[in-house]
Amino acid sequence: MIANAFKRKLRVLVIASLALATTACHEDPQLEGLPIVLPSGAQNVALQLSDCAVYRVTRSFFKTKIEKSLSMEFYLGPAICTSQSLTVEGAFAVASLCRQAFGAGGGCARGGTYRTSDAIHWERRDSTDAWIAVPVD
Repeated sequence: MIANAFKRKLRVLVIASLALATTACHEDPQLEGLPIVLPSGAQNVALQLSDCAVYRVTRSFFKTKIEKSLSMEFYLGPAICTSQSLTVEGAFAVASLCRQAFGAGGGCARGGTYRTSDAIHWERRDSTDAWIAVPVD
């Protein structure tokens, strides 16, 4: 009898936790720094950073739409964003991102230098300084 009551309470707790987690996933990220307006002249579109991801911010008279434009590939294990920057270089917005694994002595577990001219299609700089297209999610 006590075991069944415990199971019911545990089930309710799990369902409530999942509902809370689902709600939290839909919140807008806390954007950092000043927005970068794309050099291509896209109206009302800017880029901003948050936790080693780049977001496309579209502002209109009635609302602001925030969409993830670039995020680093999945890393198995706990990691933290140690550095990020967003600049304009010529016709491109350039993002430098570094996510470091906890306990690592240095260096980026994931990251690199990326560029875009439209906030949709990104390229990544490889070790030979060539730009390689990043697959669109």
